Amino acid sequence: MRWLTAIAVLVLGAAAARAQPAPSPPAPTLPTPTLPTPVQPHPVLPDPVAYRLSPVMAGDKITALKVEIRFHEGPSGRSRLAWARTGEDDRLWRFARDVRIEGGEATADGPGAWVVHAAPGTPITASYRVVSAYGRDPTDDNSHQTWPVIRPDWFFALGEGLFATPEDHDKSPATFEWAGAPRSLFGIGGFGFASDLEHLAGPGRKATRPGTVDDIQESVVIGGRDVRLIEKRVDNVRLRVAIVGRYNFADKDFAAKVFEILAAERAFWGEKAKPYLVAMSPTLSVGRRLSMNGRGRSDAFALWVDPASDQLDLRWLLAHEYFHTWNPVLLGSLPDGPTEPLGFWFSEGFTDYYAWKLMLAAGQFGPADFAARWNETLARYAISPLKAAPNTVVMTNFWVNQYAQKLPYYRGAILAATLDTQARAHGSSLDAVMREMRRMAAVKGETRHAAELFPAAYQAVTGIDPRPLIQRHMIDGEPIDLPRGALGACFAVETVQVAAFDRGWDPDATRAANMTLAGVKPGGPAYAAGLRDGMRLLEIIAAEPGDASHPYVLKVKPPGEADQVISYLPAGTGTVSRQTVTPVAAPGCPAPPVS
Repeated sequence: MRWLTAIAVLVLGAAAARAQPAPSPPAPTLPTPTLPTPVQPHPVLPDPVAYRLSPVMAGDKITALKVEIRFHEGPSGRSRLAWARTGEDDRLWRFARDVRIEGGEATADGPGAWVVHAAPGTPITASYRVVSAYGRDPTDDNSHQTWPVIRPDWFFALGEGLFATPEDHDKSPATFEWAGAPRSLFGIGGFGFASDLEHLAGPGRKATRPGTVDDIQESVVIGGRDVRLIEKRVDNVRLRVAIVGRYNFADKDFAAKVFEILAAERAFWGEKAKPYLVAMSPTLSVGRRLSMNGRGRSDAFALWVDPASDQLDLRWLLAHEYFHTWNPVLLGSLPDGPTEPLGFWFSEGFTDYYAWKLMLAAGQFGPADFAARWNETLARYAISPLKAAPNTVVMTNFWVNQYAQKLPYYRGAILAATLDTQARAHGSSLDAVMREMRRMAAVKGETRHAAELFPAAYQAVTGIDPRPLIQRHMIDGEPIDLPRGALGACFAVETVQVAAFDRGWDPDATRAANMTLAGVKPGGPAYAAGLRDGMRLLEIIAAEPGDASHPYVLKVKPPGEADQVISYLPAGTGTVSRQTVTPVAAPGCPAPPVS
């Protein structure tokens, strides 16, 4: 999902007690408006909005980033400069300092916004410094993707947290320049820098693709003395990996795998390479959880990664996000607004299906890795309390309920496999459907969104109407099973009886009680092991939510007593049916990849 993707190597169910986050910097002082010197009206020019980014140094240390924005006043003689208001944070302006606006009369228009009056065509220049949202290296307990990270030797930031926007120019052409960084002496002491904004035009640089002010927002920048850049030219364009921090894998090995993933997905769509950047920065995990988070950009992917993270999980995260380059953006997209989650069964569930499938085909996944992804999905779908919920429940609860958030991933992936099986039985494939959908979406005048366009493409290619299946399982919520043989001859799909999962306490109520255990059920497995309401949950050492065969191991503090570590099997009464996927050793089946 382009707004956010996050996975944890060890799934915790509920976060353990957190370290106190570093205090946010104080709000900036708004500029004192000054009346400009009277100027003669300028002609209204179609010049692009020019952005310039520079480091602010104290000796050899980075203290801030300076932003300069130049544009011409529009025909109305009025423009409004403001920071983006995202679903995560509508106060990103608070990291800005010393805001100056020259060329027009600027007046404050609420927090973090200014109205500028000037004659049409007048050159306007806005400048300010952006300071770090953190007083120390960020950790996963206080990491926010849109907050700028500016450390003494490196920085990492998304466009939303750096760049204000002249709101009436959001569709205007834009240019970008990185300037003012210390130069190296004999190759020592210089700065590395990378951004997908380098794909736009700039001083002395031609654009590799057209760009607008919206692209400035939808960007990532990374720089500093420790930034390592690995580049590969494909189809005469640059693919780049930019890394800051040290990880438990080699830069070149990770970059090689990244380039393979990009190549596999481009080959699926039959498209040539376009400029792309993968930027990675460190975020330390609190406790035993290894977290990694990613966010797709227009032609880049930003990663926040614990240095001890597993490379395989990183590659899967990238494969999912890179597939979003096409799904749903080039397949009809999804409607903005509250109804958007209604289409997530297609945009997220189908993307999971293809991320796994293409990684297996490219040798990035071995058979056991592929089966493990499916088994995790099938296990969690089997025990989801919303398993039979209609799609309207997903829509209304997606942003506030973890089960509603994951449901379209689970059943969308199963539907994709089901429809692929059905298509192959009729001499076609889901692959052919997706490519036809790409062609249909590009036809001038096509207005159907992805979830509406897909049934038409499927029927056009296969002759089968998928709408009854979609209505029954995606819209109405009737549970859907993965068909036997859906994953080919190399993977067996079976239904088994397993112990019913029972965590024995309420994770949502525990979070609401500031990580104090709540909802411990008398007679349940957690109660029998010694857990009680009112104990402080310090850490979840081990857990596999949905799997009753793996123990829960919790570190807790009873009131007035010493810390305790309590372990138990989260098995309830009775059994439940669950599907499993097992690799089959047979001629022609994929072998484990060479690490």
